[in-house]
Amino acid sequence: MEDSFGRAGPPKRPGDRGTWVIQQAVRLLNGDPEEYQHVLDVIRQDLDGVLSATQRWLHDTDLDPMLRWSMLHVLSDVAHPGTVTALHDQAARRLPERRKEPGVCEQAADVEELVNVMAIEGLGVLARDGVAEAVDALFDVLANQDRRSLRRPALAELVGTNPEYRDRAAALLGEEERYLLDLRVAREDEVRVVPDDRDPRRPPPRKVGDKPKLGRRDSRPPRHAPNDGGNR
Repeated sequence: MEDSFGRAGPPKRPGDRGTWVIQQAVRLLNGDPEEYQHVLDVIRQDLDGVLSATQRWLHDTDLDPMLRWSMLHVLSDVAHPGTVTALHDQAARRLPERRKEPGVCEQAADVEELVNVMAIEGLGVLARDGVAEAVDALFDVLANQDRRSLRRPALAELVGTNPEYRDRAAALLGEEERYLLDLRVAREDEVRVVPDDRDPRRPPPRKVGDKPKLGRRDSRPPRHAPNDGGNR
């Protein structure tokens, strides 16, 4: 993350405590849990200053999308109602359309989509904590986000927060999207794979006495008898 922060330039201001705090939080995402929780507490105490700095980073779309994803991850962990606006802005933002390029699977827009999804998940955290503004934000994403791949997680967060939101959400879906209401997160036992020592790429071993079906010699006599060196 060090290099990504260093390349960003304009959002970083000398003496900007909010910028310093969000940087430390991002660097500690996969670090010491106690230190990370301490930084989250610091953010909650100075939320306005941290949000002001973070918004400048988030609006810089030239910045590494995974760094912006990390910042939203931090805001999600902060779990404070004051983060709703920042999360909503990122969840609802429109992304460029995918270009049809032969041989290209992942595009920049696909990585950017992960940023939106993290913001949606952050709103889900707040919605489950009873923050009404987060619920409204999720319904707005469901109603107005043009990507189905982003409406789907918004719907999942809503129904996961309160099953009674199902009917309200259904009214915002077209007929071709009603199946999204029946999607659910699979349980671990439903996707558990039982290890097998056999290599699945190899055919099962032949039993003793089995004759190979391929490469079998022709049992018919040759069309011309071999020359034995003499005529009779």
